[in-house]
Amino acid sequence: MKPDRSGGDVPPPVDQHNLIGPKDTLRFEDPFDPSSFLPRPSGGLLLGIPPPTHLASKDPAYTNINMRLLPTLRGVVKTLVFLDVVLWAQPAASSALNSSSSPRLVFAHFITGLTVNYSRSDWSSQLTLAASHGIDAFALNVGLPDEWQLQQVKSAYESADAVKTTYGTPFKLFLSLDMSVIQTAEDVTTWVTSFVPLSAQLLINGRPLVSTFSGEANKLGAEDLSSGWQEALKAPLARGNPPLDALFIPAWSSLDPSTAVSDNPVVDGIMTWNSWPTGTENISTLIDHQFQSNARSSQKLYMAGVSPCFFTHYKDKNWIYKSDDNLYINRWMKLISMPDPPDFVQIISWNDYGESHYVGPRLGTPPADTTWLDGFDHQSWLKMSDYFIKWYKTGARPTIEEDTVHFNYRPHSINAIASSDTLPAPINASVSADAVYVATYLSATSTATQLRIRIGDMQQSFGNITRSEVNTFTAPWNGHTGEVEVALLDSTGNELMKRHGEVPISNEIKTYNFNYAASILSKSTSDAGPALLPRDFSLKLTYWHQNSKYIHTRIMSHSPVNRKEILK
Repeated sequence: MKPDRSGGDVPPPVDQHNLIGPKDTLRFEDPFDPSSFLPRPSGGLLLGIPPPTHLASKDPAYTNINMRLLPTLRGVVKTLVFLDVVLWAQPAASSALNSSSSPRLVFAHFITGLTVNYSRSDWSSQLTLAASHGIDAFALNVGLPDEWQLQQVKSAYESADAVKTTYGTPFKLFLSLDMSVIQTAEDVTTWVTSFVPLSAQLLINGRPLVSTFSGEANKLGAEDLSSGWQEALKAPLARGNPPLDALFIPAWSSLDPSTAVSDNPVVDGIMTWNSWPTGTENISTLIDHQFQSNARSSQKLYMAGVSPCFFTHYKDKNWIYKSDDNLYINRWMKLISMPDPPDFVQIISWNDYGESHYVGPRLGTPPADTTWLDGFDHQSWLKMSDYFIKWYKTGARPTIEEDTVHFNYRPHSINAIASSDTLPAPINASVSADAVYVATYLSATSTATQLRIRIGDMQQSFGNITRSEVNTFTAPWNGHTGEVEVALLDSTGNELMKRHGEVPISNEIKTYNFNYAASILSKSTSDAGPALLPRDFSLKLTYWHQNSKYIHTRIMSHSPVNRKEILK
């Protein structure tokens, strides 16, 4: 779901929340569930439209363990899955070879609909920042091929040519066609023929990657889904000079995961958009396993999504997904711990301010009436991504060089009543818990042994922090409000470093805000108040409602486009 979408999506069913314990170790999910590999009727898994209750996937058993045991358990699970699943349900032995022939890559979903005022330097700053964190490419979410958006995507592709990743490889781009906006085969063809041949296009084994958001219900004027997409996307590229063999991996999340790939020969893989739990469930990888199993049986690829949170508060779109329990970390860990990790991971998102899951800096023009951004920088999650991106790509736990603490929380209780909001509290507000979520990254030589979390006049302390790995903690508010402070202490109780959160917790609110304030505690930010990361003054957020409405109008209307003029 994108900020430029006009329709109101249906959120998941409301359920009551369960408070979690004061300390969590990262939970390793046993992914083997034989029922997850059996065919089942199609359920509405498109984000925001959950399957009927009788089709909802079961949440697997969880085992609370220390992360040091993960390598051993992964080996055990790999063996069990091979014996009990692979030999039984995945007869194509060469499918693993197809997967291993592609390097593991990480992408970030980027909303081009918010770039109407972008300059070339804006593009360069965003591409360079993403590349510095191990991200390999932006998935450019594009709507109608209007003049301004064609020009901005052209600028993005031209800017990317000069950017290198931390691995020394060129930073790349690919299109994610937003089919909640695009409706015609002609628009699909316009996008792919205009940009896929360019030098900054991401190639996988020589094939240009193209993706979508949604589109599984759009046959593009043909008799069936595969024929429509073949003619609109693959055939025009194959007829080009030089001819290009597109690698098509759409995010068709509402399809039956047991047949999504095998029933649609036009696709070369599949992506699922489902990166958040529904209701009170914890995040799991059951759906990932189902989609991936079907992809592997057809010797094709699988892309998974990972996201830190979800909150939106518009007139036609007002709900949350449960984003507690250090969701971003747990989702990364579950994907890394899969016996056969995804071929690609897409971070949702870089700049989707309207759904609150942005990890990049605030830059561009957010949708009108986006009131939940001030003081809510999310670059802590971007910095946190470095560790998991490296682990995912290499298969080995990275070495922690510097003591760092990441923490996040919402600014008011789920029970707070807004005094002047024109909208009610978001649907599903009750599934969240009032707590501060903390993750410690301690080096092997760290002298820190205690974590202290203060919420107003209440203090909670945690010991037994393990070095050389990630520890996660939960500090319930217990009704307290005020400034949030997080500190690391040594064994004698001396403060090693501390800092305040970005915003105080207060239940005296005018409007509802279920966004998360995310902060970093390190040597460079110790004793700091709000303003967690050095910010480039050029990264300005402009609240120009007139331009926001202009974006919406242009995206939702077909305007004449002089492609030769724009793309020359």
